[in-house]
This record gives sequence, structure tokens and C-alpha cells, in this order.
Amino acid sequence: MNKTFALLAALALAGATGLAITLSGSWSMDIEFLPTPALGEMTLELTYTPVVGWDITSLSVFSGNGLVGQEFSVLGLFGPFTIEGSMEFTTGDITLKNLSYVIPDSWSGLGYDLLIQDGIWEITGPSYVKSSLSTTLDFGGIALGLEIEHLANYASTLDATDMIDEYLFYLDFPSYLIGADSWTLQPHPVLKPWVVQAAGAPYPSYSLTYEHIELVATVVTFQGTDADTGDPVTHVLTGAFEVYYFDAGTNTVILTLGADTYLWYYIAEYAAANGWDLWPITYDISIDDVLALFVFPSMMSYTFTAALDPLALEVVFVDY
Repeated sequence: MNKTFALLAALALAGATGLAITLSGSWSMDIEFLPTPALGEMTLELTYTPVVGWDITSLSVFSGNGLVGQEFSVLGLFGPFTIEGSMEFTTGDITLKNLSYVIPDSWSGLGYDLLIQDGIWEITGPSYVKSSLSTTLDFGGIALGLEIEHLANYASTLDATDMIDEYLFYLDFPSYLIGADSWTLQPHPVLKPWVVQAAGAPYPSYSLTYEHIELVATVVTFQGTDADTGDPVTHVLTGAFEVYYFDAGTNTVILTLGADTYLWYYIAEYAAANGWDLWPITYDISIDDVLALFVFPSMMSYTFTAALDPLALEVVFVDY
């Protein structure tokens, strides 16, 4: 259920200039009735009009924990130009990557489900998210436009074979904090990964920065032989598995201990469920897809547009 109403609308005269100043807004709230009554997301929008043709807007988003997001925007006319801008903030934490594996007790017999946390990228809130500024102009029948956008902590995922020739992820000793039911991967606090870029790869200044790159395998193919029948057995597993070492030239991939541990528990469980006897084991593991994950602390984009019916042009420049 949503309720929306006008908070306030006022009209005033600003001295001799005769400027119309108004304040208006809206409020909305989601109410959940099933399975139990609860208040959902709530938004409060206030728009201030200092002069005719200009609006300054505040958009606040609330949850049960209070304010979770805030955006400010402006829209107006400046001569022949239309100006539009915005800036967004968040009060909560932003998780850019959270890679973990759960090995059930039914697989391991440890007496508990084992959680392996292999990697997490988190931005602690409150924090700035993004901003933009754009302008448009109609000139002699030609529509011209310029938009400038800035993003903080911009995450990007690309094919690693186009980015990296070799990669080695350094770990501190011990590599894991071992608790009763969880392991946490410990990246080296000082040493950065050893990265050799592929020829022609973009983003050279960022791909060598420890905080901003990790590799993840997404397709793992297991090929083995059933010891009882001699028949070949194959299984393809898709998911996300942290890569410790990668060599694109030889297609050699070594997963982190967490990913490797989960993979072998999974294969053992899958083999038992399908009646495979893999001991003595002959097998081959191949990785068919490796992705490079980057986080750029700042990304700027500049978009130029021009349109004259029926032609249109768009040029985009990106700065990391």
C-alpha cells in the first residue's frame, strides 16, 4: 500500500523582482501485510523552487533502520541551456564482492556447516556514491548535449584472458584464521599480487593495484574415470571460485585453498550421489572461464551527443 500527499505548496513574492518561490513535496511508504504486518521502504521528496524555471530537489530514502540513502538534484534553464545535475549518498555499507563457500556437515562429517570466506570488498558507510551534471542545447535544428558523470568505487568485470597474462595472489602466514565453523582468507597486508598484463590491456595503472583486482573462475570441468567400470565420467560446475595463480599462456589455473577445498568436497559428494568410484582416482580439472574483477576508486565519463534528424552522434570519453 502506498500513500502519497503534497506536504506544502506556497507562493511568495521576493521583493520587487516578483520571483515565485515554492516548496512542495511528497511522501510515500510501503506497508506489508503478509506474512506479518510491517513497514517497508519510505521516501520523502522535497522540491524547492527559488525562481521560476529552477527546481532543487532532496530525495531521502528510509528503512526500518533509519535513513539509508540521500540524493540531491537540480533542474533549470540558463538562457538556451537546460541544466540538470544530481549527487547521491548512502548511509549503509556497500558490498562490491562477497565470495564465500559453505561445505555442509553432510559432506564433511565435521559436525557443523563449514563457512569459508574467500574474499570480500566492502565500502563502509556513510559514503558518497555518484554525481552527474548534464546540459542540452538546440541550435539551428541541431540538438547538442554534454553529460559528465562521476562514480566512486566503480566495479568492473572483464575477461581475464584479455587483461592478464600471469597473476599471483600473495597470502600472509597463516593463510587462514581457523575457527569452529569458519575459515577466512588472509590476503597479505603488504605485498601486492604479482600481475603481468596482457598485451594491449587497458587500465594499466589500476591492474597492478592490490585493492583493485582479483580473479574468479566461473566454469570448472571435472573429467575422471570410474575405477569399477573404467567408464569416463564428466561433470561441469559453474559458480565463482577465487583464483590464486593464473597463467594465460599455458591455461594454468590454481584456485585458492578455500575454492579448492569446496570443489573437492563437492566432487566427492556428486560422485557418491551418482555411483562413481573414483579411487584410485585419475582425473583432469580444467578451468574454462576466468574473470578479472576491478574496483576503480574513481571513474569519470564524458558523453557528447549531437543529433540532426535522421542522424545522431555519441562520443564517450572515460577517465579512471
